[in-house]
Amino acid sequence: MRRGMDAITFIKETGFPAGAFVMLYALFRTTLAENTRALQELSHVIREVRGLLLRLNGATK
Repeated sequence: MRRGMDAITFIKETGFPAGAFVMLYALFRTTLAENTRALQELSHVIREVRGLLLRLNGATK
């Protein structure tokens, strides 16, 4: 979908099936990107917590 074109105009010009496909594809890409960033952040936090727990465990022995 071209920048600046609203959804109604896009569907009118391309037809509903094509417009719906493009919009769902864009939604999928956005959702996938957001989920990827969230998983990367979660992985980073888990590594930090794991390192902290290992240091604390080593300090108590």
